[in-house]
Amino acid sequence: MSHHESSPETAMPRNGAMVMPVHVTPSLLALWAGRHLIAGGTLAAFAAATLVAFLLPKTFESSVSLILLPTPIKQAGDPVSALIPRVLSVTDYEILLMSDGVLKEVADKVRQLGTWPEKDLESLDEISRLRRRMRVQVEITEKTAYGVARSPVMLLKAHARTPEQARDLAQAWAQVAEDLANRLYQKGKTGLKEFVETRFADTRQDLLSVRAQIRDLEIEWNDELEHERMAKKHSRLLDYEEKSIDLAMKIEATRTELAELRAQLAEEPEKKVLWKSPPMTAVFLQEQMGMEKMDLTPEEGKQPGYRDEVLNETYLYLKHKVTLMESELAGMEKHLKMLLDSMETLEGELQALREEAAHRAFERKQLDQEESPLKHSYDLLAGKLEQAKIAETEEAEMADIKIVSDAVAPDRKISPIRSLIMAMGLMVGFLVSACCVWLRALFTGLL
Repeated sequence: MSHHESSPETAMPRNGAMVMPVHVTPSLLALWAGRHLIAGGTLAAFAAATLVAFLLPKTFESSVSLILLPTPIKQAGDPVSALIPRVLSVTDYEILLMSDGVLKEVADKVRQLGTWPEKDLESLDEISRLRRRMRVQVEITEKTAYGVARSPVMLLKAHARTPEQARDLAQAWAQVAEDLANRLYQKGKTGLKEFVETRFADTRQDLLSVRAQIRDLEIEWNDELEHERMAKKHSRLLDYEEKSIDLAMKIEATRTELAELRAQLAEEPEKKVLWKSPPMTAVFLQEQMGMEKMDLTPEEGKQPGYRDEVLNETYLYLKHKVTLMESELAGMEKHLKMLLDSMETLEGELQALREEAAHRAFERKQLDQEESPLKHSYDLLAGKLEQAKIAETEEAEMADIKIVSDAVAPDRKISPIRSLIMAMGLMVGFLVSACCVWLRALFTGLL
């Protein structure tokens, strides 16, 4: 190898101009040596790509624009709009429109057209293949920390082998979407009215039941009369308490006085011995009989007269007074016992009335608490029922989805992109051929 081939050198000046140094490596020399093979492989790949590009079936795309109408557009500021079903979002309809049931309806609607060849209609039987030919496109308008906001406009795109089939498929899909929204609206409206009617009837029945219980309670229990009864019983109880206190004090005083009388009675003898002057006959008899026989003391024997025992008037008076006072004390004690028993009975009756009043008050409070929300719900549901009746007479077709523009037959295909396929074939052919030449040189020891 010459010096010029093994190392870079600066070419001799030509016409006074310097030529940049040229680096020649063994790899480039190997590729240059296999340039014919590379060119042939590249041309072969290009030819194959061109053939594939022209043999691949054409695919056309047609689209239909749908808009999802929000509730304010339907009835701005109208309270009836609250009863118009509107619960599905753009994301919900994306899921529904790609469901098997909807796609089957699309296939059935296309069959009803009668313009498709039987061979193309067979491809609609497989839902998975049909789903790959359909696509829903929705633009994201805003992204925040609270979520993602999507545009209310949905673009339904359908692919087919001919422009007419793409148009038919997209239009059928849009009509099925509109029909689906209508069915959902009708079902939601009917279900809402039935729900309001059922809830209204149940609430009305519950409210009447609670009011009937309140009426029965007022009939059984009159607060004014029962409180008046309690006041009278309480007044009687206070009167009995005062009387019992006075009577107890009087009994205590009587007992003290009775004890004193009993002490006096114990000191007083029951009988008194009196010495009476006897008549002359008694004196004569005394002398005849002698003092020994008359059993007289010497002092009595010396005195004229005789001894006589009589009842003590003081003793009798005190005993009579003690007897009267004991009878009076027994009567007062009996009266006190009756007062205490009456007080105990009154206290029991008063306590029972208080408990009954508290129970009735608690029951009435519970009924009032039940009546208040039921009355509020009844009034609210009555208004909602009227609104539901008004909403029922509104426009029958108020679906969420409306078709903005019908599908049209596309004027050009979206695939295959022949220029891209041929360019890719040219590039791949060159790279593969170059790699093959380089690997051959590597394994043959030229590198």
